[in-house]
Amino acid sequence: MIGNASNCPQCGYGLTERAPECPQCGVIIEKFLPRQQKFPSEGSAPGSSSHSTYAWVFVFVLLALLGVWKLKSALTPLDLSMLTPADGTSGTDPCLHTERCFLISVAPWCPVCRAVRPLIQLIRDRAKGGGCFGVKIIISSDKLPALQNEARQLGDNTYLDPRNRFIKESGFNAFPTWVVIDGQGKVLNHFSAGITQTDDTGYYYVLHRLGLDQRP
Repeated sequence: MIGNASNCPQCGYGLTERAPECPQCGVIIEKFLPRQQKFPSEGSAPGSSSHSTYAWVFVFVLLALLGVWKLKSALTPLDLSMLTPADGTSGTDPCLHTERCFLISVAPWCPVCRAVRPLIQLIRDRAKGGGCFGVKIIISSDKLPALQNEARQLGDNTYLDPRNRFIKESGFNAFPTWVVIDGQGKVLNHFSAGITQTDDTGYYYVLHRLGLDQRP
């Protein structure tokens, strides 16, 4: 007999100590008990507990990998050399010799991006007057003709990214996204949102969110 049981696990017949099989139903005790442990009851699904454990382990590993990827993206300097200046954009890098570079990521199909065009142009034009940052408008996530048309709508300081390399490298896949990097390409601040005010109120709101508002 296995364990301290004194009855047949199948028919309940009283057994002598360590009986190898039940004299009434003939079940072999040592073979029956492992099978009983594997399928504890008719109402429970075999392996349901282990499947649940595996699912939680998978979710935990996935979240851990996502956290590592986001941390790596935040610490890895952005390489802007993959961007192509749009036709009509001056050849001078607007972020050259500036302490900060203000990146604005938009997509032609994005209605919110179209709504903030006046604000984007206001930020760019004021940055041209001098200051601690330059502005680059990055257009991506569409076919090349659509990117070129959007660049014509926005004007100077526009850069095309037909292969979406900026999105893949930075992880900023929402539009519009407002980003500030330092001279080495490290992301200092960012957020993704549409701005309803496209005048001074919106201008200073964006600068404040990104830590660029230098008003006393």
